[in-house]
Amino acid sequence: MEEIISTKGRNNMALEKVCFSKLETMVIKNMKRLKKVWHLQFNGLKTLEVSKCERLENIIPIDMGKSLESLETLMVSDCNSVQVIFGFNSEKGIAGKTTRLRKLSLSQLSKLKQIWSRDFPENLHFHNLQLICVENCENLEYLFPFFIAMHATQLGDITIKNAGRMKEIVPYKEGSVDSPIKFEYNHFTSLVLWNLFELEGFFPQNHRLLCPLLRELDVRNCGKLKLFQAQGASGLDRVFDSELQVSMQQPFFTLEEVIGNLETLALNSEAASIILHHQFSGKRFSKLTCLVFANFEDGQATFPHWFIHSITSLKVLNVEWSSFKEIFQGKTIDEKRKFDIRTQIKELILNQLPKLRHICQEGFQIHPILEFLECLQLSSCFDLKNLVPSSVTFSHLTYLEVQHCSGLIHLITSSTARSLVKLTTMKISNCYSLEQVVAEEKDESAYEISFSSLENLELECLPNMRRFCSTNCVLNLPLLERVVVKQCPRMTIFSVRDTSTPMLQNILSKEEDEKMYWEGDLNRTIKKMFMDMVGFRGLVSLEISQCPELRELWYSHEVKLEVFGNLKRLVVHKCEFLSDVLLPLNLVHTLSNLEELEASECDSLKAVFDLSNVNGEEVIVKETIQLKRITLLHLPMLKDIWKLNYKEIVSSRETTEEEEEEEEDEEGAIRHQQPAYSIKQV
Repeated sequence: MEEIISTKGRNNMALEKVCFSKLETMVIKNMKRLKKVWHLQFNGLKTLEVSKCERLENIIPIDMGKSLESLETLMVSDCNSVQVIFGFNSEKGIAGKTTRLRKLSLSQLSKLKQIWSRDFPENLHFHNLQLICVENCENLEYLFPFFIAMHATQLGDITIKNAGRMKEIVPYKEGSVDSPIKFEYNHFTSLVLWNLFELEGFFPQNHRLLCPLLRELDVRNCGKLKLFQAQGASGLDRVFDSELQVSMQQPFFTLEEVIGNLETLALNSEAASIILHHQFSGKRFSKLTCLVFANFEDGQATFPHWFIHSITSLKVLNVEWSSFKEIFQGKTIDEKRKFDIRTQIKELILNQLPKLRHICQEGFQIHPILEFLECLQLSSCFDLKNLVPSSVTFSHLTYLEVQHCSGLIHLITSSTARSLVKLTTMKISNCYSLEQVVAEEKDESAYEISFSSLENLELECLPNMRRFCSTNCVLNLPLLERVVVKQCPRMTIFSVRDTSTPMLQNILSKEEDEKMYWEGDLNRTIKKMFMDMVGFRGLVSLEISQCPELRELWYSHEVKLEVFGNLKRLVVHKCEFLSDVLLPLNLVHTLSNLEELEASECDSLKAVFDLSNVNGEEVIVKETIQLKRITLLHLPMLKDIWKLNYKEIVSSRETTEEEEEEEEDEEGAIRHQQPAYSIKQV
């Protein structure tokens, strides 16, 4: 369908008689051939949502000015041909009109260049516009034209993420500008700008941007943008573009005009330097509750802890995409200084800090700022070896989440574990070197570790995890009700000693359609899951030399078909427990989705696939291996890729690329000396 209402054989007068005056909401999705949404028929429409319509080039065309008068919400997403949203020019009947549009949301529009076309009528006003959200529109040149920016006085919220070509929010205005142009938004509360790599400012000519009620200022990864200037500083840079137009690059805001009401603020190293240079005390940020430090990329950067000591209202600290090696420096804070630090954050988020080695150093007590921490989240801190030293306690922590921290060997020591009396949720995932969560300390003398409030425990994609707790202590988890263990193939037991979990009834494994496991207690259940190889069932990549536990199972006939059913990549490197065959027939049956196989430096290996039948009987094979690539390196004893000792019957729905002599039996099956599985695109 190319049109909602066909115009074929109808003139405008006939179309005007087709009217859905009471229709208020319309959702159009997955119409791949649609070219036009409407003509004149929907003049009462209040909400329009359009998504996944690949042939639409504009959403609101030239002939629907009247319909625009009633529209309040417009959402457009995943329309790969859309180049403009409001694509019409001056037209009779709309002069001096004010639209009702309040909310505009645009996402995943790869060809969008302009929201309002360049010849859009200046006498059609958007005074009611309150919220604009634009995400993943990489070719968008600017947000809105000058005349709309000047009159959008109700604007309260702008969010722009991933618009890499945008240079300014409002484009260059033709003609001379004698005095600064004033953009005054008295209702504006939130500005979020992420990943606008070319953005240089709000407007490329001399101007003032006034937002007296601004509460959220979240600007990240906008490397060319100057966010602040201090009062009295000119902050103006002359920039010449390719058309020799002179633009005035100036910071977004004068710092003194916005800091008093800010509740959320994201700072990069340049903005933090301006605050430090002009000696702005944290006390001036009296309403700030959430602070983000991002894009401190200098390898010698130190965490600006000096700034947060006096922000008594601060509750959330987020540090991301930076080169900090430590967050709180290992300095002893005397009692007098400790009393002066009144900031007590509740939530700490550390993300994409690849050089972070520790949050605080061994031998030092927890920093006073973290003393009442309730939520701790870490992600992609690759150099971090442990969460905190044994001297640190978290007596108020309720939520702990750690993911993609590949340097972690253990998470916490038993001393820190005993302090987690209020912890209710622990989630650990994708930490590939992690062997245990709670590690034993030297001279361990305590008898018990009690997570007295823990209710939810999730352990996912931890390929080297052996056990949750390695101490010689009894584990007490009186409130634990939910345990998820997923892709932990080497986890043989939960704890060295007994574990008390009176509320726990089962363990959830997401590999098998959320199948429940229970063998009476936590240790026996984990052991049973290990013996059944449950942890392998969700893996898509496996290096078997890292799993010596497979030694006893690899050549047995007890491996179930579903164990390696999701495996797409298998790596075999210096694997000592292999015999002369890599994949015997019983394992080949389980590898139906395998796409890549790599084998190297296995001295005993003589054959890759052993498809021979030990009983000498003919076997009918119907499965197809999806194998696309085989890499074999430094295998000095290798003689055969496929080892056979009989004639196989192969399913004729797939054939190998190199087939030997074939003969067809009376049943139509193909007999030949190729492997019992067809190999696609090897």
